[in-house]
Amino acid sequence: ALEVLSSVLAEGRELRLRLPETKRLQTAWDLQSWLHVARPLLSSRAHIDQVEALVKEANQKSLMAPEVQAMKNALDEANTVRFKLSKARERQTGLVALRQVFEKAEDEMFGGMVVEIPEVEETKERIKRCEDWSMRAKATLFDSTERPSLALLEKLFEEYSCLGAYVEPHEALRSRLAEGTSWLRKTRRLVGDEMLVADTAAEGGSEVTGDTTMADAVDSGAAWAEGETPRKRVGPSAAGGTVNKKPKKGSGIGAAPRLVSVDAVKELLEEEKKLRVGVSEAEALAKRVAEFESWQGQVHEIVSSGSFGDGSSWLASLKEQGEKIGMELGESGAALEQHTWRAKVAEVLQLAEKDGQQLANLK
Repeated sequence: ALEVLSSVLAEGRELRLRLPETKRLQTAWDLQSWLHVARPLLSSRAHIDQVEALVKEANQKSLMAPEVQAMKNALDEANTVRFKLSKARERQTGLVALRQVFEKAEDEMFGGMVVEIPEVEETKERIKRCEDWSMRAKATLFDSTERPSLALLEKLFEEYSCLGAYVEPHEALRSRLAEGTSWLRKTRRLVGDEMLVADTAAEGGSEVTGDTTMADAVDSGAAWAEGETPRKRVGPSAAGGTVNKKPKKGSGIGAAPRLVSVDAVKELLEEEKKLRVGVSEAEALAKRVAEFESWQGQVHEIVSSGSFGDGSSWLASLKEQGEKIGMELGESGAALEQHTWRAKVAEVLQLAEKDGQQLANLK
């Protein structure tokens, strides 16, 4: 029929006829052409873009037929599903609700026709990412025999913030992060950043390289604790490359660090052990404590033996080494100062005795 209509219409055009039948013939040909494409789709599958194009064509040509109305109804229903999926994504629906919206959209038939909607496939992938994240997060928080590190939890939360859905165990994750970042803030206020550098030998003026400061981590932790999405600070590194931060005078790195009580640091370390998250900075503090106790043992051995070692200058440098560790020197420091003074007295007396002998030899 379509071929016959096309042939007759072409014949009329050649004759340049302008009769009422010509317009009716054109309308019939338009409808048959449209149905030739649309009918197979109404009982099978079609992408929503294809459905939109057919409905647009039918409207432009004012086509009237049950199939045209069926196609319009299918498009309206598909757009409703599309809207629901978009809204679910915008308002961060829970994973269970997201699954329900997806399952309804995936199985829905539009008058015997399956309309392929891109958002359905996107939602399917999103659900898969959510389920994968949930599985990994639960394994990290509940199944492991070891405490997860704060860095690992930060990474998990960063991934979670990109999912766009409420996925368990996000509340447990927030709670753990709050513990770790709260301890880190408290520790930083007490001991300063310089104490969180494990190797005190590296503090002698070398540049510290990095893109994220301790303040960044603390600020992010505060945001997590309040249930907000953390924002990374934007600095010179945002333009690319690595930021070289030179130590400021008296700021700690490359200068004498803030002196704190070793007992206070030990108390912090005991608190960290009770956390449900491991904070890497605690390892740096533990190394500081071990270093300080080693220094104390050395001082005790020297003072107890009465030896002046290589002299008062060497003893003074030993005290400086203790101060660089960042702990209050306490009784050990006082004993070392007294011992250093005795070494100076011994050196002066020895020098005076030597000068006296030289004077006697001159006489």
